[in-house]
Amino acid sequence: MENITELPRPYQLELFEQAKNKNVIAYLDTGSGKTLVSVLLIQTFALPLVKVSRSALLAKLAESRYRDSESQNLSSSSSHFKFNTSDLPAQPKKIVFLVPTVPLVSQQASKIRRNTDVEVGEYSRDDNSSVSYWDAVGWYHEISKRQVLVFTPQIFLNVLRHGFMSLDQHISLLIFDECHHTIKNHAYRIIMSEFYHTIEIENRPKIFGMTASPIHQKSMTHIETIEKMKELQYNLDCVVVTVENREDLKGYVPQASELLLEYDYEQPD
Repeated sequence: MENITELPRPYQLELFEQAKNKNVIAYLDTGSGKTLVSVLLIQTFALPLVKVSRSALLAKLAESRYRDSESQNLSSSSSHFKFNTSDLPAQPKKIVFLVPTVPLVSQQASKIRRNTDVEVGEYSRDDNSSVSYWDAVGWYHEISKRQVLVFTPQIFLNVLRHGFMSLDQHISLLIFDECHHTIKNHAYRIIMSEFYHTIEIENRPKIFGMTASPIHQKSMTHIETIEKMKELQYNLDCVVVTVENREDLKGYVPQASELLLEYDYEQPD
């Protein structure tokens, strides 16, 4: 638990142990500290960086450009040049943390930084670095500096579709915050259906989901509720878990209490 500034509660450690051994959706009340469980996983899965300086990257670009032009007898025009990131040092696998909204990117990234010493990057449509315009080289240079990458899902989906990263080669742990959104046409579900379920089981990253309400869709009957729970579990390749004893949450999670007041009512004249 090195560098953890918030002491994990017993039920958080219980969920952490389950999450280490299998893909799970942590079902806990709002304010119960689901994110700290993900932080414990991040500490477990984070790998040392293999940094590549800008000068080394430029040197590799120049070397590849020369080799490409020599072998194909091309002109020096950059329009004919294609750079393959396989020419660069292999990167250790990264951790991707997905959040459904832009404000949550900085919020969850800050939480990770407070409790770990890993290098964290933030990526959303509001990112000042205009991540939408980065190419394979730009993304390679960026991920070489990061151990954890916090994305809004559409940005990460775009990265996967352009082939700048892949789940089997580049990701060790994929975290879904508010994972109940993994249904219908949400980017969470598309990421899983297009890029996770299509790769060999042994090459898939570990999945960890977090939610305070696993059934996000309207259910009219108990059977419908069970079916929607099964759908979520299939979409995320996870099982829903929660604390074994709900009494463990007392003292940590704000709970409503009932108070009965009685008074005499006099009929007005």
